[in-house]
Amino acid sequence: MTDRRVNDIVVCTAAQLMKTTALNNGIGYFMEADPSAILYLAPTLDDAKDWMRDKFMPMIRSSPKLRRLIPDEGTRTTGQTTLMKHFPGGRIKAAGANSPATLRGRSFRIVIQDDVDGFRDNAEGDPSSQADRRAANQPRALRMKFSTPTLKDGSRIWNFLEQSTFEQLLCPCPKCDHPQTLEWTGMVFDEARPEDARYKCCACDALWDDTERYNAVIEGCRRELWSVRNPQSRIKGLHMNGLYRLMGEKNSMSGFLEEWVRDYTAAKKGGEKTFQVWTNTFLALCYEPANSTVEPDPLFKRREPYRPWERLPEEILVVIAAVDVQGNRLEVETRGFGLGQESWGLEYREIPGDPTERLVWDKLDQFLAQTYEHPIRGKIRVAFCFVDAGGNKQNEAYKYTSPRNGRGIYACRGAKDPNAPVLSSLKKSGYQEVPFYMIGVGAIKDTLHSRLLLKEPGPGYLHWPTSDDYDEEYFKKLTAEKKVRAQKGMRKGQMIWFLREGARNEPWDIAVYQIAALEAAGFTERHLRAIDRDNQRLRAQMNLPPKPPSGAQTLDALKAPPGPSLSLAEVKAQVDPSVAQVPPQSPPLSDPPKRYPWKVRGVGKSGLRQFDFSGWGG
Repeated sequence: MTDRRVNDIVVCTAAQLMKTTALNNGIGYFMEADPSAILYLAPTLDDAKDWMRDKFMPMIRSSPKLRRLIPDEGTRTTGQTTLMKHFPGGRIKAAGANSPATLRGRSFRIVIQDDVDGFRDNAEGDPSSQADRRAANQPRALRMKFSTPTLKDGSRIWNFLEQSTFEQLLCPCPKCDHPQTLEWTGMVFDEARPEDARYKCCACDALWDDTERYNAVIEGCRRELWSVRNPQSRIKGLHMNGLYRLMGEKNSMSGFLEEWVRDYTAAKKGGEKTFQVWTNTFLALCYEPANSTVEPDPLFKRREPYRPWERLPEEILVVIAAVDVQGNRLEVETRGFGLGQESWGLEYREIPGDPTERLVWDKLDQFLAQTYEHPIRGKIRVAFCFVDAGGNKQNEAYKYTSPRNGRGIYACRGAKDPNAPVLSSLKKSGYQEVPFYMIGVGAIKDTLHSRLLLKEPGPGYLHWPTSDDYDEEYFKKLTAEKKVRAQKGMRKGQMIWFLREGARNEPWDIAVYQIAALEAAGFTERHLRAIDRDNQRLRAQMNLPPKPPSGAQTLDALKAPPGPSLSLAEVKAQVDPSVAQVPPQSPPLSDPPKRYPWKVRGVGKSGLRQFDFSGWGG
């Protein structure tokens, strides 16, 4: 920071590597030793306020020299505001990248951009370039950028880093003294015994324990050993991953190496999103999403021979419905959910007609009022239903759902914010205050996509019956949306869900609503397990035979050749005539046990209302 030959610095590191501490120390140096006009730019205005309150002002109060430069917040001083602090010879201003107006008409010698990959293009373009222009007329300008990376080809900090010197710290081996960068490929471990993890030297294959790794990092800093990838660049760049960490060792771990192996194992098991977080915040590398596209044909071929309109699969514990409202029709699907949110498609209906006509909604009401025959519970009905109210038929959807909230039928709308939570608290709309839920469709679509990729029955797996409701056209619509990288707009460079022009995706939207409806109804995994335990108790009381195996068809089973068929003569030849053939005996008749209805109170997200589903087992 103090090298006058350097005007630009780029720092790309893992999370919690004292980046903010180094940034604050640099600001403190310029305030006391080289007073200047300083701009601190955060992704949002709220982030800037948080930094000023939680990071900057505590540093000022803890330093005697800096405390003399800036008065305490409780002191009324002209020019001092929450985001602007004046000191002799300079000033520091905190601003948000989402507010371009705060950058106009001001000049700064030092521009600090924190969490650059969190910036979003505003109405005037790229906020990073806007901030750099504030120091354009300063001959001793210093522009610094800090962040962890995000997605490949869309990470701002990585693009800046590749244009810089790209320097990395070299750590000498305690055994052979060979200097090397610390990479995850050097980790040697068994996931079953993370406490035995070691780091392997790339030259002599010596295994370091955590103490030796720690000493190697300290020795590299003492000798100032650095690898420089682009020595001709005028931009100073630093890259450092989490393997260089020296502080924050957990008391429950034997060392950092064990902690990192456990984090890696958990990230790998947590799915793509969790593994992306680990890649970005620990390895300090850009994440490249897997190019996994769901094709409709394999899903169509794995349909199963169960007949839900006659009898439900026993694994189903609760029935959820969702309705998609179009300009000339309603589309509705019922789906049964079991443990781990494994689900079975029941019926898919298209109700033609203008949604402004009452007859269309009456047909929907008849469909949702039907019951299904469960082998243990008897007749059960739809427990919860979401009706899409995000289109141009919003009023009609509200009119239908408002008087039926007691039956668990609610309106829902998709949130525009891609980072919105899966489900909001219960909201009210219009002068009639119709209750509805906001759904974070972005997160649910990622979950649904990962479930469609599952190949074996289990938690999250989706089943469909062999029926006309689930034809090839259904699966084409279910897989119509693809995840692509945005080429323009506020989310340029990010992965977004895209539906090509003219394509239909009603089954996809309905599946998203069903996942949200299951959460809104309050059916957590604990509730589902309680229902399953009650089913097992009823099965034992009713002396029912063992549960038949699931008829799920996997892709591997579809590809396997059929087994040899036996003729009637071959079957008779396998029967031993000397053994008496005894027909199977039925269990003794007895009075059927009394069915106790299983009561559950489904608590919505907001906790404002409880729904009684005691009629399930009646």
